[in-house]
Amino acid sequence: MAKKSATLRVHTLAKELGVDSTAIVEKCRAEDVPNIENHMSVVPLGLAESIREWFSGSSSTAVQTSAAVDLEQARAKAKRKTSKRSTAKKKKSDDDS
Repeated sequence: MAKKSATLRVHTLAKELGVDSTAIVEKCRAEDVPNIENHMSVVPLGLAESIREWFSGSSSTAVQTSAAVDLEQARAKAKRKTSKRSTAKKKKSDDDS
């Protein structure tokens, strides 16, 4: 049986929290967290718990040295826009009907 990883990637954590990965990277930079540079950066489990607290809507117990995260803005960025390709396919199928 495979071992469970003791780390996560930023993009995996962002998907779990429903926020954009750049919001997590920006918050980590503001908090002077080393080695978090992009969406593929590895996040240790302890830091992942702190990030979960920062991006939860409740009062957090994690120490923050920078401004609190604006959850509405972070979650708004994470919503996917429809690509031109899927829009074109949908339009074509509507025209065929």
